[in-house]
Amino acid sequence: MGASLHVGYAHLVDQWNLSGYPDQLPQYQNYIVFCVRDDSRVAALLYQLPVTTYEAYNDYPYDNSTGKSLYAFNSFGANTVGGSEAAVKVSFDRPYSWDGLGGVYSNTFLYWDYPTVRWLEMSGYDVTYATDVDIHANGNMLLNYRGILSGGHDEYWSKPMYDAWVGARDAGVNLAILGADANDWQIRFESSGSGVPNRVIVCYRDARIDPVTDPSLTTVEWSSPPLNRPQQTLVGIQYSTQVLQHPYPEGWADYVVTTAELGVRRDGIQGRRPGTMDRWVRSRSHVQPVSSAERGAWHVHAAITIAH
Repeated sequence: MGASLHVGYAHLVDQWNLSGYPDQLPQYQNYIVFCVRDDSRVAALLYQLPVTTYEAYNDYPYDNSTGKSLYAFNSFGANTVGGSEAAVKVSFDRPYSWDGLGGVYSNTFLYWDYPTVRWLEMSGYDVTYATDVDIHANGNMLLNYRGILSGGHDEYWSKPMYDAWVGARDAGVNLAILGADANDWQIRFESSGSGVPNRVIVCYRDARIDPVTDPSLTTVEWSSPPLNRPQQTLVGIQYSTQVLQHPYPEGWADYVVTTAELGVRRDGIQGRRPGTMDRWVRSRSHVQPVSSAERGAWHVHAAITIAH
């Protein structure tokens, strides 16, 4: 499942600003993605980098023959226990496909997170960074911040991650979910073959084949049985569908939001470039419970949710 890796490149980051970075490997013209973290410094905001989602779509070695992700559409080889070519477990111990960013399927740092990170830094916000695996391992860290942000495509959450976000919200921490397909699937983590924890993502997508004995850890959509924890219980709305893409310059839809105050059009937000809006859509299910923070939440149903 994981690739046999050895140290072939080292980069000193002692003096770098806290952030997520794509670093180009000069000898290969490929990238690696990493997060520079300072656990001794608490900023006003924490940005959660969704590396579990990057890995869920990663089908390294991208050879149209053997690569597997958590999806059938870009997995190859024999069927797995899930009933298709898609894997039910994927490892962080392998490169991202294509250019090292997994960019061929656009579920990458540069596509979903870089524009937001760049804007936050350019605008002078006091922000620090952690991956979602960091939050899985230490969810209490969220209580140190005035606000936490989830970026453009943050689809795969473990139970400790979800519990940490709920706990932060209930403790008065502000939440901003900037994408429409956040916390859709539950995942679990397993150790690598060498015993390093949290290196393997587990997602069976079907309660009938998931061997876990604790129903609360079943790897299905959060809104489905036996979990019954729809995303809208966190922030008031949740993923509902995907908007079909139209060729440039049409964008994802004619008019995502029509309020004059926000001014979101098919060419972006107030004149910004196409692609700044998510292609997934969030809405409210009237047959499932809603967030206890509903009174203090603003919702842009196309892509953005901010709870305060």
